[in-house]
Amino acid sequence: MVVTSKTTLSMEVDGARLVTTSGCDFIPAVFVKDSRIEAQTCDFRSYDNGSGPSTPGLSLYRSVAQLARCKVRGSSNPSPTPALMGLRADQSTVVLRGDGASTYVGGISGTWQAPGLQGTATSDLYLDPAIGIQGGIVGFRNVQAGRLPCLTIQGGQLGGTMTAELYAPAGDGFVVLVGLPGDPVPLPPFGELLVDPGSLFPVAAGSLGSTEHVFVRMPVPPWPVLRGLAVSCQTLSGPGTMLCLGNHAVTVLR
Repeated sequence: MVVTSKTTLSMEVDGARLVTTSGCDFIPAVFVKDSRIEAQTCDFRSYDNGSGPSTPGLSLYRSVAQLARCKVRGSSNPSPTPALMGLRADQSTVVLRGDGASTYVGGISGTWQAPGLQGTATSDLYLDPAIGIQGGIVGFRNVQAGRLPCLTIQGGQLGGTMTAELYAPAGDGFVVLVGLPGDPVPLPPFGELLVDPGSLFPVAAGSLGSTEHVFVRMPVPPWPVLRGLAVSCQTLSGPGTMLCLGNHAVTVLR
């Protein structure tokens, strides 16, 4: 399932093998249960100031979430109504990729701010240290901070271009892979491939410079038959021969 609507009032996911979202604004919130979700450049926000039910921006239960350059914010309310955390995870694994444009913000009630990220003793968190967190991190069984390659893709207008952007450490080698979205395929020791192997082809390779960002522009044919086609990108990157598959990013041709 691929969701690319710019404004989505809310979403509840239950029992999904894989849901991919791209460029969405979710208001008031998203609840994910027994599922896997991969999101890029999405904004998860809850209701504020009694305009609706107070919720975290994103709630996970027995799920796996991988977020790339996303923003998540919990409910802010006038005291004594409690504020809520930005992201809540219960029995879940959370992977957060991105640079300083990625923020996880707890809601505010009076002078108190809720955690940006709140987990349970059965949840694990992996995040890039460049990500901005307001309200702190609480409750997770395991928190590991370290550089994580982050891929996003924009565009997709027929006759225009798609632009893939990779954020990763300077000096790392990379290969950008493009194809149709596919079911997860384990490829040890590289990780998990999320682009359909039958449609996969490499479009660019090289190494990252000092800016730690690389942009790969791909032309989109003007053929109307392609309208509505989902295109998936994933990178293989790392230092030297220590390459790994990162997150995948999806756009829909329009």
